[in-house]
Amino acid sequence: TRNLTPGELLTQLNHYNDLVRHDALRGLAEVIGQHGTSVLPHAAAIVERTGALAEDSSRRVRLAAHGVLRGIVPLLEANGMIAAHEQSLTLRLQSLLSHPDAGIRVDGLPLLQLMLQQCPASLAPPPKQLIGCLADLLGGTEQPSSRVRPIAILEGRVATMGAIRALMRAQQHPGGGGGGEGEGCAGECGRTAWLAPTAA
Repeated sequence: TRNLTPGELLTQLNHYNDLVRHDALRGLAEVIGQHGTSVLPHAAAIVERTGALAEDSSRRVRLAAHGVLRGIVPLLEANGMIAAHEQSLTLRLQSLLSHPDAGIRVDGLPLLQLMLQQCPASLAPPPKQLIGCLADLLGGTEQPSSRVRPIAILEGRVATMGAIRALMRAQQHPGGGGGGEGEGCAGECGRTAWLAPTAA
């Protein structure tokens, strides 16, 4: 992915091979981190395409996609461009948290954390579907796969509870980034052990 433009990296996100998709996402995250505003002309495509890959069947691709979102969303907010992407992000969040695959749902929680930090107004009041998705995820009524470790199931439920608490606090303290008593969402999320995956 070295020396590839954002447009070329976006094209590689369509590749059938998950390693190529993963590397392209890592490349995008690197470009965003190093060159910042140079990617803004591609912002809509980056949000849409990486959001879709947050539901990829490959977990390493999903985690890399969240890595890109953690770079592009704050960049959009800092440049006064986040409002144009709030609806797309909200719809993607609802899609992630209602996905049939429990792993994808849990991996989607950091997007909620990110939105509470960067664009909390987009979740005020929270969509009814979002509350239902979180309640279902916390309930965990489906039979877990034999490949899923019990500790992973527990971590997922703790992460979901952290998401619910942060969302409720965001409604109680509008404009405070989802936190209270000066802590913000970062304090709440750290205290409740949110799962914030990093790209592999």
